[in-house]
Amino acid sequence: MGMRYILLTALFCQAAVSIQSAANPRANENTKKLLAAMSNIGDRILSGAFGGYNRFQHEIGFSMNQANQIKSLTNKLPAVYGIDCSPGNNYIGDGEINNSDYAAILQDGTPIRNRWLKTMEKIAEGLQQYKNQGITILYRPFHEMNGPWVWWSAMKDETQNEERKRLFKMLWKELFNFMANKGLDNILWVYSPDQSRESRTAYYPGDEYVDIVGLDWYSDDPNQLKGYDEMTSLGKPFTFAEVGPYSKDGQFDYDRFMKIVASRYPKAIYFMPWNAEWSPIYNKNPSGAYNHPKVMNLGELKV
Repeated sequence: MGMRYILLTALFCQAAVSIQSAANPRANENTKKLLAAMSNIGDRILSGAFGGYNRFQHEIGFSMNQANQIKSLTNKLPAVYGIDCSPGNNYIGDGEINNSDYAAILQDGTPIRNRWLKTMEKIAEGLQQYKNQGITILYRPFHEMNGPWVWWSAMKDETQNEERKRLFKMLWKELFNFMANKGLDNILWVYSPDQSRESRTAYYPGDEYVDIVGLDWYSDDPNQLKGYDEMTSLGKPFTFAEVGPYSKDGQFDYDRFMKIVASRYPKAIYFMPWNAEWSPIYNKNPSGAYNHPKVMNLGELKV
């Protein structure tokens, strides 16, 4: 269903955010230690890459190709690696659903409710596999909810969005509680709206349901970012959950991007470049980004 989660290989975060408890009070020790590390370590930023499905290159499923190609260009492996639960159906192109259908997801006995319950079960089975391996997951469901291009997100008709925000928060909380009740104590929850749209915090389900906040940021100019102060004011560790150029011409300079991030957005704990045309491997100066003195790559964090 396009709900994204990030496989955590290493974590690092800023000291600027006060140490906090995990949103799930039953989080396991590894997960709590990682969150503590994110809350109180330095002014560095963890590198990332997205290695999940790539519909532009006809790849489906997990692959290390992205990480390996980044290493070939930079001599570094990304510390945080992103994958999708599943590309699923055409969750972008199929368009929005109305509020009545959205509400039916939360109403017992409806066909769409039954599909949703099966979807949550399937996701939980996948997350359980990582729990069995002792791996903590940064789980980022319902991304870019403030933009009208996925079924769970805002509607084009702004008059409908107050109700949409209420339903979204209910859906997030249900997913959170479902996973917690399954005993999945290896999850840190990431909330990431789109930076270019308003209502970035209007869909926020509450501190008790979120561990990390971030922005999805696609822009040709790294100096142009909206919502940084708004999101960091929530008091949670902050990330650039998706990054990349707006144009897909291969001219985006990742070295310049990282220099601007390090100087202007010091609270960012990791950055996650997307793959395909947005990837560092198809744009300019990836080595400068992954070898920036503020950047930590795989194997550099000791928790």
